[in-house]
Amino acid sequence: MSFTQVSDYRMISEQVENRIVNANGLTKLKQDMGFDQLRFYCHQKSVGRTFHIITNNNTQGRDVVRSMVVRFLPQVKACDSFTALPDDNSVLSRSCDKWGYKNGREADVWGTNYAGFQGKDRLYYKSAFWSKGKKKGYLSVFIPRPSYRCDSDSPLLSQGDTFEIYVR
Repeated sequence: MSFTQVSDYRMISEQVENRIVNANGLTKLKQDMGFDQLRFYCHQKSVGRTFHIITNNNTQGRDVVRSMVVRFLPQVKACDSFTALPDDNSVLSRSCDKWGYKNGREADVWGTNYAGFQGKDRLYYKSAFWSKGKKKGYLSVFIPRPSYRCDSDSPLLSQGDTFEIYVR
């Protein structure tokens, strides 16, 4: 499965599947709209869990938005930067102290300081993840790289699986 990146955020209204707004488009949207929060929602039937969080409207939450949309800020703290929403039953939201990596260890951070995860796809790829070893862990991947994942390491997709990111 492939996806198309677009730089014009107004193309969101066309609701074309597998289209994402790239980093330049998100930065422009932030400049025009001034959003301060991100909401992540995914549900994967084969996993049976829902990851549904919103970044807090405070300094920690705004640091996440800046790091994911404007420019990468290393080691943005995960815990206390978001709120799990009522339908969230994910392992990830309850394990934020294990997210990301800092010097090769679990670190309570969004993303990772490895260079490959600091680029233009950082909002969509492994922004929230906890690796429990080789090819095992819990992550949310909102682009098919190599496949979508929701609170799991399972690549099995089913009709009706949902992966969405909102701004506010």
